[in-house]
This record gives sequence, C-alpha cells and structure tokens, in this order.
Amino acid sequence: MILLGIDGGGSNLRVAAVDDALRVLVQTARGAANPSGIGREAAAALIQEAIGEVVAQVGSPDAVGIGVAGAS
Repeated sequence: MILLGIDGGGSNLRVAAVDDALRVLVQTARGAANPSGIGREAAAALIQEAIGEVVAQVGSPDAVGIGVAGAS
C-alpha cells in the first residue's frame, strides 16, 4: 500500500509517499503553495508538479491526504 501526503503551506509545499509501515519512500519540496498568497492557478500547478514527481517514482497511491493553507 502506498499513501501520499501533501502539505501545502505559506512557506513551502511538501509531498511524500510512504508505505503501510509509514516508511518514507520518496519526498519532494517546493516553495509556498498557499492559494491566498500565490493565486489558485499557481498553487494548483505547483501541487500538481510535486505530486507528479512523486507518483512518477512510486506509482499511483492507494490513498491521499492533503492539507493546504488558505484553501477554503
């Protein structure tokens, strides 16, 4: 099982894939992903890019959790 975690904040974006024992398989980071600060389209593009990088290395996840500051 592969779990994907996405943490989009005002200072940086982190995306990580872990296995069912919560071992980190791959992770990546980008700049700020707060849509209130950089705009919705820019935030979405940044998040998609980071997810794509991780998924390219581990395949499609079985579950995804996401938290993004400023997204309401």
